[in-house]
Amino acid sequence: MPNYKTHNTANLFFFLPLYFFLLAVFFDVSGKQLFTFGSSFIYASLFLSPDVDLTHKVRLFSLRGVLTIPYRAYGLFFKHRGLSHHFLLGTASRIFWLAGFFYLVFRIFALKQPILFTKKDLNLIVFVTLGIFFADLSHLALDRVKQRRRRR
Repeated sequence: MPNYKTHNTANLFFFLPLYFFLLAVFFDVSGKQLFTFGSSFIYASLFLSPDVDLTHKVRLFSLRGVLTIPYRAYGLFFKHRGLSHHFLLGTASRIFWLAGFFYLVFRIFALKQPILFTKKDLNLIVFVTLGIFFADLSHLALDRVKQRRRRR
């Protein structure tokens, strides 16, 4: 399978510009929507990928390690190349895991939970979800290409 750097390089320098081009040419999207899609795509590529179940192998006391704190226990529940590598269920599992993590943080510290979204934000939530989904799809496509090359 491609390593972390290969996935990120392909996602950020090939797939993200490709998706931006496709969105701009075939859909009427605003700059805010493109920014939202791009931001979530970048975050999903770097920290929310299907390989997030391997975060226990990242040094905790590093920038990347600190940003993986919400997923340190994810690998205990999801095995590598299992559900997290399913193109729909994997994305959903990581989104719900992240939401659950922050829900617990708010509950533990008795913080007032913020309103997650309003109806006018629904459009941007769709673009966040699409950004995460397409980052995952690109990751899985690279895994598939590598598997086919290995079989030959």
